[in-house]
Amino acid sequence: MNMIYLIVLFPIISFIFLFFFKNILSYKLTILFGISSIFLSTIVVILLRILFLYHHNDIIEIILWNWWNFQDFNINICFLLDNLTFLFLNMITIISCLVCLFSIWYMKNKFDNASFFALINLFVGSMIILVLSNNFVLMYLGWEGISICSYLLINFYFSKSDVNISAFKAFIFTKIGDLFLIAGIILLYIHYHTLNFYDIQFLIKIHIIKYTFLLNIINILLLFGVIGKSAQIPLHIWLPEAMVGPTPVSALIHAATMVTAGVYLITRNYNLFTLTPNILYMIGIIGSITLILSSFLALIKTDIKQILAYSTIGQIGYIFIALSIGAWNSAIIHLTIHAFFKALLFLSAGILIVNCNNEKNIFYMGNQLYKKFPFLYFCFLIGGFSLSGFPILTAGFYSKDSILFYIYQSHNILFFMIAILSILLTTLYIFRLIFIVFHSKSNKNILYSSLNFLQYIPLSILSLLSTIIGIYIIPDISNIFPKIIINQNYIKLYLEIISSILVFLGIFISYYLNILNTDLLSKINLLKIVYFPIKIVNDGFGFFYFYNLIFINLYLKIADFLSLKLFKKINIFLLFLIKKINLFFLYTENSLINLQIFIIIFSVFILIMMINFY
Repeated sequence: MNMIYLIVLFPIISFIFLFFFKNILSYKLTILFGISSIFLSTIVVILLRILFLYHHNDIIEIILWNWWNFQDFNINICFLLDNLTFLFLNMITIISCLVCLFSIWYMKNKFDNASFFALINLFVGSMIILVLSNNFVLMYLGWEGISICSYLLINFYFSKSDVNISAFKAFIFTKIGDLFLIAGIILLYIHYHTLNFYDIQFLIKIHIIKYTFLLNIINILLLFGVIGKSAQIPLHIWLPEAMVGPTPVSALIHAATMVTAGVYLITRNYNLFTLTPNILYMIGIIGSITLILSSFLALIKTDIKQILAYSTIGQIGYIFIALSIGAWNSAIIHLTIHAFFKALLFLSAGILIVNCNNEKNIFYMGNQLYKKFPFLYFCFLIGGFSLSGFPILTAGFYSKDSILFYIYQSHNILFFMIAILSILLTTLYIFRLIFIVFHSKSNKNILYSSLNFLQYIPLSILSLLSTIIGIYIIPDISNIFPKIIINQNYIKLYLEIISSILVFLGIFISYYLNILNTDLLSKINLLKIVYFPIKIVNDGFGFFYFYNLIFINLYLKIADFLSLKLFKKINIFLLFLIKKINLFFLYTENSLINLQIFIIIFSVFILIMMINFY
């Protein structure tokens, strides 16, 4: 178990090496260092998992060294291994390894590909630190690491001004959440004097930590940190903006890093949140609103990557509902399955975009592409089926229906109705994308190129993991979370039948509207009764207007007010005053230095005289 540090060490060393020697490395050496590090980390994770099962351990904590030791505040660099850690480590390293393999093809002949692979390694390394940490401070180090890396990777094509703006938006919105998170961590330490996850769990067991008003405040602050990172309403708008980066980055953000970090924080500290049922219910409300609004947005968007982005926002919202009712196991299983099929969809979209002259509008991507790209069509179908929860064959069917069953058992009618509606909406928007991209006719020319093994291998593996096979390879985590007592009977079967009917209905409606009778959809859009709702959805439900009104316009008005002549004169006077004070201190400092030098020389002279005298 002492080799646990290698999981982090390999990508960090690779980042340092690629960063400092990027100008002298060939592309082959860049690939070697950039990918071998992630592959070695994956191997170490698998070996540790085997050893962990062999020794029948539930929890292992390994202290590497002491980080901070100031009075009573003591923080160690300590890594924590349990079933939850291993599940996230497997997801992160395996998907990152496949994305890096895909990136060999994608980044070939691209500008500064060494920096790309360096940042990918730092990105993955930061996420591994976040997951391995046994305390909030070390976790926050990884949390900030993935924030910085995501900004740099989203802004990879920095020569484009719109890319700069989008990357900055993503950075600002995640930073808003981070401020809430750090405030929650500080309050937690001030009141309970520990930041260790299992120490907190022990204090809960002995009732030192219990339901209080302050604990509600702490959990609200932690929740807003999660909302920022996992792109939930109202801090959700950064994720679609992040689609301007390279497609492998989009796959990593959506499948294995950024959006999963928030869910990890809640599940790692589930015992804290269970003490505040009102906050848990708030998580469900936020997830419900996010799920419905993002599904409607995905229905009207035309950018293929933005549709997939809103899909991610919605699925994390679905997972939030599961967390709110205490279905911890089902939430984590669906998060893992989501990582498989979302990485598959993004990487498939990346190949499609490159072959369609970098066109991202689904209405202009090509002419009956299912004939030209049958393998990509197959991958999209597998990903789409798993996302919608197609019965029996896909992993998404089992993970989504498990959550639906627990929602029904919780007797929360609101959450149940929203979950049922989301099944239909999800099927509608993902098959709208598939039918329009692969079956519609367009005058656009495409750059057809055959796929190579660097594309086949990642997509084939992710396709398999998105099927029923994926649900059987997920390790058991039932011993981590409290079990929910349920009445099996035939309710689960009935719910599976209902969800399956909704999936088939969604596929049929989408096929009819987008293939068989496209004129009907155009006529519906022209109706006055749907004009206003469509406009609201197109405007992002007013969130952009709200942020412009409250923050941007307010800032501009304050800036205009401060630019008045009166304030200019005050600024000039303050600058003049600061310069004079600075000169005074410089003169005083020089005088004091001269005085000190004189005292030293005089003292040495007196000392010499005394020695000579004696």
